[in-house]
Amino acid sequence: MEKANTTADAERQINAARRQLSDHIEKFKIDREKTQEIAQDLNKTWSISLSVANGTGLVALGSTIVKADKIDLWLATLPAMWIFAAGIIVAGLIPLFQSKMHESMSQSFSILQILSQYTQDGIIPSNFDQQREENRRHGHRVAKFYKLSQASTYISSVLFSLGVLWPLTILTFKIQV
Repeated sequence: MEKANTTADAERQINAARRQLSDHIEKFKIDREKTQEIAQDLNKTWSISLSVANGTGLVALGSTIVKADKIDLWLATLPAMWIFAAGIIVAGLIPLFQSKMHESMSQSFSILQILSQYTQDGIIPSNFDQQREENRRHGHRVAKFYKLSQASTYISSVLFSLGVLWPLTILTFKIQV
């Protein structure tokens, strides 16, 4: 009789621990989703800002060149216009890389939820290793597109800075191009 009580107590404790784990997982999902939304909004704002800044620099220099009658001004601003144009193109890649990253992340989370449910139920499906390998591949894709997105952000930022600094340096120091 005492062994039955001990077994029943152990089962209650296991079930309580499973419920607690499930509650923690749900809280983590909500916190992760909120954090992810904030990060996505900030990244979107930043990539739009880079595009607008590079585009504004391109238009500003373009309107300056049209009015210019000196070849020196042309030579000072034309390279910066190309730099700004490259900055616009690179900034345009940021949302593409981020969408690919989130697509892979979503697929990875779906697989993890399935595997987690199997584990909680005490079942190991026949394709467990295949699903785990697929999840690993999605993890690598997430990392790759994250790195590409970050690299594009840095490159576009540098191009904007160079686009601003090129004509400023040329005109300020009266460098002959």
